[in-house]
Amino acid sequence: MLEIKNKKFVLSVSFENYVTGQGGTDKLLREHQEIFGEEHISLLHIYPLRKKTIERMVGFCMWGLVNDGQFAGFHSTNQIVYLLSLLSRKYSFQAILIHHLQWVNLKELDRIVASSDAKIFFYLHDYRTVCPSFGLVRNGVEFCENVLFSQEQCIGCQGKTNGNLIRRQQIKALFAKYQKRLAFIAPSKVCKEVWLQSYPEYEGLVSVIPHQLLAGQYRGNMPSKGAGRIKVAFVGYQSEYKGWRDWVQACDALSDHPEYQFFQFGFSKQTLPNVQKILVDYKNKETSMVKLLRDYAIDCAVLWSKWPETYSYTVFEAMSANCFVLTNDKSGNIASVVQHYQNGYVATGTQTLQEILCDTKRLREMLQDFRANNRFGPMKLLKNKKICEVVCKQTSSIVYATRQASLWKKSQSWFWSKMFLLKKAIVRER
Repeated sequence: MLEIKNKKFVLSVSFENYVTGQGGTDKLLREHQEIFGEEHISLLHIYPLRKKTIERMVGFCMWGLVNDGQFAGFHSTNQIVYLLSLLSRKYSFQAILIHHLQWVNLKELDRIVASSDAKIFFYLHDYRTVCPSFGLVRNGVEFCENVLFSQEQCIGCQGKTNGNLIRRQQIKALFAKYQKRLAFIAPSKVCKEVWLQSYPEYEGLVSVIPHQLLAGQYRGNMPSKGAGRIKVAFVGYQSEYKGWRDWVQACDALSDHPEYQFFQFGFSKQTLPNVQKILVDYKNKETSMVKLLRDYAIDCAVLWSKWPETYSYTVFEAMSANCFVLTNDKSGNIASVVQHYQNGYVATGTQTLQEILCDTKRLREMLQDFRANNRFGPMKLLKNKKICEVVCKQTSSIVYATRQASLWKKSQSWFWSKMFLLKKAIVRER
């Protein structure tokens, strides 16, 4: 039997192994492991073995299992259910935290959820519960604003498929089935407001819990004079809906401009002329986004998302380096943060990034005003432990159906006969 470190545990679900993943959801899950660990609560995490050919070969869904950050093998749904049943006899099962449904077999997840009466917390990291294919990003490019999921508005979008429509209905049915046990967590007010336009029936079940807390003041990277070249950096993922094309166009137009020095912080496949690439690894303090933005003394951080970001770690990282943020009014929580802290410029209407950067005089004036008013960002970004408080208040007893044990026993004879088919795939998945 699997052993866990603590007398209490929670189960989390997402689309990949958070230990090796590089996304915002993975980062939050790593922080959750630390937060729950500090309260002597273990974090068990499952994610789908997502290769469809594997599922067809062996005939059932497989889950990767992570035990407090340690990979613990791949298991069938029967095995996961039985494992939770055994653990609940010895330890206290606190809650189920569902972070993402991408690549998740909803029927198999339903079986896992149905096997207990634990409280369920569903995180709203994006809008894939509204549009399972693109999360309200039309053709992966920009926000479609189709929060009511009108099929007419989906015309012309690659996400308009029968499979997408069916999955949307399955998600709605899953929420309705577990409504009495379900609570939703949004990382920002913007996220809550956008999502509730699609699911107004859950208005009383959504809580706002930001991923981080701001502490102290960072007083560096605030030169009193605006002399020298302006250091401008695109911060984050190189993707269309994050504004990458707008950045490329601006850099092409201004690549030889004597008043600018351009950077790109984060992973990128494309290398632009006269743009310095800086690799970032937020798991390493020496190469974290905040430290590197401070070390390179970046003046302006470009966060040109073209969809309503639900949270955005990068806007707070830019704040922590006292960067002046350039964004637009479609960027969701990025625009909200900039407007609240007055630490940047929010473009409206059809104004482009290129137009903003071309007006160097105006940009220098905004930078000077920002610095003259001492709008210091936080010295540190701390983990928000409120999720642990919420979960602990909602502790529920776990009742498993005895038939789950018999299902486990029946599955063993044929389960192991097919394991050799997974050998190569498991190596790739890990």
